[in-house]
Amino acid sequence: MSTSAISHQGSIDRTPWLNISLRCLLAGPGGYAVASIIGMLIAKTFPMTSADATMSALMLGFIVQLLAVIYAFQARTIMRATLGLAVPSAIAGLMLWLLPVGGVA
Repeated sequence: MSTSAISHQGSIDRTPWLNISLRCLLAGPGGYAVASIIGMLIAKTFPMTSADATMSALMLGFIVQLLAVIYAFQARTIMRATLGLAVPSAIAGLMLWLLPVGGVA
């Protein structure tokens, strides 16, 4: 790795214990937040009975959380990992907020 590539990285990315700690925080609570927001959106928009939509959203939420954990540790920098979890959460939250009160019936 060249010295110019190292100088562009933040100091957080060069401190191993801080890097791992922040990625663990992103993976755990951050992954749960992404999964629950997307799960709520899926439960409200699936064209099924509410019980079936809720169970389907719950099962898909586990997959979303798994993918969020994997992404938190494979992203090149902490900023990319943060944005990679925050942007989908914000988009899903905005879509959820814009839905009618009763869902998409």
